[in-house]
Amino acid sequence: MSRLLRSIPLLLALALAAAAETRTVTILHTNDLHGALLPQSEFETSGARKPDRGGVARLATAIAAERDAAAKEGRPVLLFDAGDCFHGTPEGNETKGEAAIAWMNFAKYDAMAIGNHEWAYGDKNLSRLAGMAKFPFLTCTVTRVDPAATVAAIVEYAKPYVVIKAGDLRIAIIGFTTSGTPNMNLPEHVQALDFGPDYGPQGAFYMKRARTEADIVIALTHLGSQSDARLAEKAPGWDLIVGGHDHREFPKGFERGGTLIVQAGCDGASLGRVDLKYDTETRKVTSREARLIAIDSTLKEDPAAAEVVKKYIRAELDKPAGATAAFIGRGPESPLGMLVADGIRIAANADAAFINSGGIRNDLPGGPVTGRDLYMAAPFEDTLVVFSITGADLRTLLDGAFREGRLDYPVSGLQFSVDSKKPAGQRILGLKVGDQPFDPAKTYSLASTRFAANRLAADSVGRKVLGPPEEPRIPRKDLPTSLQAALLRRFEGGAIVPPPEPGRVTFVTRR
Repeated sequence: MSRLLRSIPLLLALALAAAAETRTVTILHTNDLHGALLPQSEFETSGARKPDRGGVARLATAIAAERDAAAKEGRPVLLFDAGDCFHGTPEGNETKGEAAIAWMNFAKYDAMAIGNHEWAYGDKNLSRLAGMAKFPFLTCTVTRVDPAATVAAIVEYAKPYVVIKAGDLRIAIIGFTTSGTPNMNLPEHVQALDFGPDYGPQGAFYMKRARTEADIVIALTHLGSQSDARLAEKAPGWDLIVGGHDHREFPKGFERGGTLIVQAGCDGASLGRVDLKYDTETRKVTSREARLIAIDSTLKEDPAAAEVVKKYIRAELDKPAGATAAFIGRGPESPLGMLVADGIRIAANADAAFINSGGIRNDLPGGPVTGRDLYMAAPFEDTLVVFSITGADLRTLLDGAFREGRLDYPVSGLQFSVDSKKPAGQRILGLKVGDQPFDPAKTYSLASTRFAANRLAADSVGRKVLGPPEEPRIPRKDLPTSLQAALLRRFEGGAIVPPPEPGRVTFVTRR
């Protein structure tokens, strides 16, 4: 009897050891797809196309392979997207996101963080997409402005977090949206919404709540890698941060404050994979291993996925629309930005024009260009606006816009130098409008897009000169002409368009 009693502790220890097991769960992730349902290609400076990458039919093949392999090993798999899923291609823009949601439903995504470009067509459209999606939209940082409410409510088409079963584990996913979203959208598209700080108290609040419901807690963010790092520091304890927004590829992720942070580039060029090992005895994640899977021409296209997106493809965009005399890229002086600004100036019949450099997204090849090439160069369905501005106000506006000593606004019809070390009001030197020295008393017409004008008007100097769109300080006229139509007009009749001459903006000194 005594021998049996002595063996009981050993038997209990063996039983506990058998019960304490390691579980592995695989997280697959994408971010910043930007409507890239088809493979995307960039261009060499020679004008030749580089091998294309991405394409959701290939991506579907990679996802299926990962799920099949995991099923054989008994590993549960979850698939997440970290935002900006639809805006940026003809298929994504013209369906206002419907095409991307159809693909994501097909791929059986489990959750998506809302990115800044999800509001490209407004709050009601985003609510419509959420109703179509078979997966939840997540954000804990976007609330509906309601003066009568004692507590700000998360927008009704999103949840702050969800808890998903993965095998016998419970996974909590908490969504985050960048606080910079209002600066990246037209005002009416984000009206009555409040975008909280990227790494404010709400992160720690929801993580603490989720810990009571889940074994593993993941932040699914559209903040950018630097803000992800700050989130890990400000609210330590995340088991994983899956991010997006700044289009970075981290092949093995990076750690901050003991948290692994991952991101998979953009345009579906990579599929991210993270394996999390969880100890059921300590109830902790014991290891995290990340890698990226290239989505390229070595992968066969999934026929069913290709069929899902087929009806959204505009084949006529792949026909020639004209030609360039040589490669026109974004580059340090932004030749392509200047070309787009030229198109705006000509379409608006203005003396000068500008465009925000962030609106220029893809280079143009040397030689024939298609309608798709032109669309992807500036993939925003914005319209034009024209201001009547005195020469004195024009110089003041440029002085503020270029004070940091960088080319944030490619221009057309203007030539000047910038000395960013000079005092405010004295930075712009040798200003010419057309080929003539500017006249401070003369009134000029200055064209741009609504978004670029609103962005510049939000700056402290721009606000004083232009004023907000609802209360402009100088005469402003909105035109029905779209940015796309303005750029296409440069190539009318199969024109061969040369790269713009350099030297429109010269930096004497930079900060």
